[in-house]
Amino acid sequence: MTDRIRALAATLCLLAAGTSLLIPAAALAQTANGLALESISTAAGSGDRVSLRFKLSGPAPSPSVFTVENPARLSIDLPNTSLALDKRYQRIAEGPVQAVTAASADHKTRVVVELTQMVNYNIQRRGDELIVSLGGARHTSTDSERPAATYSNAGSTSSTSSSSGPASAIRNIDFRRGDDGAGRIEITLNGSNAPVDVSRDDNKIVARLSGISLPDRLARRLDVTDFATPVRTIDAMSRGGNTRIVITPRANAQFQRLAYQTGNHLYIELQPLTDAQKKQRDQAHPQYNGKKISLSFQNIDIRSVLQIIADVANVNMVVSDSVSGTIALQLQDVPWDQALDIILNAKGLGMTRTNNVITVAPLTEIANREKAKAAAREATNDLAPLHSEIIQINYARASDIANILQSDTASRATPGGSGGASGAAATPVAAGGAGNDQSLLSPRGHVTVDDRTNSLLVTDTREKLDQIRSLIDRLDIPVRQVLIESRIVIANRDFTRNLGVSQTGVDNSHLNNALNAQSSGSLGSAYNANNSGYSVSLPATNATSLLATSIITDTFSLNLELSAMESENNGEIISSPRVITADGQEANIEQGQEIPYQSGTTGSNQGTSVQFKKAVLSLNVTPKITPNKKVIMNLKVTQDSVGKYVPTAEGGSVPSIDTRSLTTQVLVDNGDTVVLGGIFEQTNRDTTNGVPFVSKILLLGSLFKGHSRQRDKQELLIFVTPKILDNHMAVGSR
Repeated sequence: MTDRIRALAATLCLLAAGTSLLIPAAALAQTANGLALESISTAAGSGDRVSLRFKLSGPAPSPSVFTVENPARLSIDLPNTSLALDKRYQRIAEGPVQAVTAASADHKTRVVVELTQMVNYNIQRRGDELIVSLGGARHTSTDSERPAATYSNAGSTSSTSSSSGPASAIRNIDFRRGDDGAGRIEITLNGSNAPVDVSRDDNKIVARLSGISLPDRLARRLDVTDFATPVRTIDAMSRGGNTRIVITPRANAQFQRLAYQTGNHLYIELQPLTDAQKKQRDQAHPQYNGKKISLSFQNIDIRSVLQIIADVANVNMVVSDSVSGTIALQLQDVPWDQALDIILNAKGLGMTRTNNVITVAPLTEIANREKAKAAAREATNDLAPLHSEIIQINYARASDIANILQSDTASRATPGGSGGASGAAATPVAAGGAGNDQSLLSPRGHVTVDDRTNSLLVTDTREKLDQIRSLIDRLDIPVRQVLIESRIVIANRDFTRNLGVSQTGVDNSHLNNALNAQSSGSLGSAYNANNSGYSVSLPATNATSLLATSIITDTFSLNLELSAMESENNGEIISSPRVITADGQEANIEQGQEIPYQSGTTGSNQGTSVQFKKAVLSLNVTPKITPNKKVIMNLKVTQDSVGKYVPTAEGGSVPSIDTRSLTTQVLVDNGDTVVLGGIFEQTNRDTTNGVPFVSKILLLGSLFKGHSRQRDKQELLIFVTPKILDNHMAVGSR
């Protein structure tokens, strides 16, 4: 599946490199000369040869061709050609051809042929057809021995052969280092129709440009070792009107190669492999670094061949008496360790290596030997003396560590009593037991928990004690802590609008929100997905509430915005609480008041009592630190306010509480700020002032009175910033 994904990614990269935008075929108008690719058909030839016929609406243009070795791809560019195929992707599965993918943009069509392996190819133009013949495995050879891709123009008198003379020239050769450490060679041509063949010869990457001349000023060597990429040198040379670019990688460099052409630019990239890619490659293709050896024998004794390999490799080899038989082999220039693997696999043998000594024996004998060693170790452990050791647990709970050491202790642990003088509480935990295969203790091992000192008393063999100490050193570590900084701000609409315009650059894909807005009134819930690219955009759709979340990555600019807000009287920071909580533990911040009210009682104890109801702004945060030092926060915000007073049967009244809440989960970088907003407070005030008596005179009274109307809307914004604390700064080193 991984190889298929890599192959698909390579095909998409080739298509994207040639076409900056993939446009549906139905939407493409034909070019000025009306040339379009109408169909692609296949014809099987002799052996594994396959021909692809490209049918065009007019005379076939001169194509530009380049190849990619891994995965094997042949890319054909048709200039001034639109796409009129019914299907962009065609599954072929004949000979070396797997599939064909086509794309078109900017009056150019690119066809990518997916191959099982790189093969020789020949391209011919015959009237309105372009015939691509593929077949015959490629081989490594010198430049004079290796034929380049062949282009012919049978049936076309309007074009000339690409080998008749240099059709174009190289304008520049440049090298750049990518952000991921990749080495990129950029070759600039004076035309876009240049046949290019990029392949690997031994440990070098060679780009052959047929019919492309190289100026004398560019015929040189570029030493790019100091750029710290997989590329060491780049050699450009010209021979017979053709140009060859030789890229020499650094010694022992592991990389993947990608070559593509965009317009008149040819790019060759050597991208260093990641650790995961290196591991996958080593598993799929073991690396052999031994001295090369050649072996050619018919029916030679297997023990004699092993002796030859031991002499060449200069290693000590012990061959079991049960190894016998003969073997016929023909190996040329093969690393000795690879030759040894081939021989062992062919004869059902295996080997074990200890320092410079290799032991060769049948696989069954090696397996029986390992079983005997395991049984001997188990018998030795049964007779080994027991030792007791007190292990202090610093950060975790001793009982939790004991449960890990003995997986089934939860059902067998018995609480211990308090000691008379010391007051210690000890919890004995059952021994490992023969029936508990998951236990880290031996069958005779035993662990006891001292709750008072948070220590473990472990009794077991010395080997088991060493393993237990090593495990506890890895488990008993301080829990990482997060500083939660929050700022509660009341701001007017101008500040909210300015903040939304100034903070940019966060994608909504970072948000994973589960929003819930509710109150005792008719308040509904809404979430406005901000697709404008702004980090903060909390528009008001009505006078009630719109709860939403956003992320600000530039905390420094946010602090400046808040300072400017207060200086311009556009808002006020009413609270800036801070709290430190452990990874995965909930932190709670509350601010508000408790509303007292009288409650009457009936029965024999009639009377009134004062009770309280909370009307607070609360913020619950549960942070979770990810391995890549990001923070996942589960946030819940509740904004309560006093509503109407409801009369009770006892003659009192109970206040109702209007509630607004938001629940969300966000993933942010360390130090980023989450903005919670959408809680609005609107004030409507109409005031009339007038001269007594006179202002009430009809018509004339309006001259002696004045009207004022005030409409204020403020929004409550909550800024939450998580900061991961350094363990050494927070709790000190162990």
